[in-house]
Amino acid sequence: AFIAAAEADTCVVIMVAEPSEAVLRVGYRVGTRHPLDKGASGIAILSLRPERPNDSDLVKRARKDGYSVTFGQLNRGAVGVSSGIRVPGGAAPGSSLERSVGVVAIEGLDTDRAAREVVRASERLAQLITG
Repeated sequence: AFIAAAEADTCVVIMVAEPSEAVLRVGYRVGTRHPLDKGASGIAILSLRPERPNDSDLVKRARKDGYSVTFGQLNRGAVGVSSGIRVPGGAAPGSSLERSVGVVAIEGLDTDRAAREVVRASERLAQLITG
């Protein structure tokens, strides 16, 4: 599981939690960067922004569903599911207040269950932020 933040046109991982009993770990480390328009975490952040004519289909879908699912965009075989964390009043595009929470795994992830959990986590984190 992870929390990522927007930084200009990139998405940067700011927190990671890994299960201690995992046999295989996905290398999604704090400080990992990738383009904001690639991977579930960045797409989830983009989906919180106002609609733009050039939004990708993935951003449009994430905006509708409340979460993003990607397959192999950052690493072959990796599946990511992420939901944007809504802050009161919104956040300026590209600011580090634009965040998402998600999970990443190597194939076999129950994406429906993961989607429910990341949406629930994003709602809880938004409540914690607002006090």
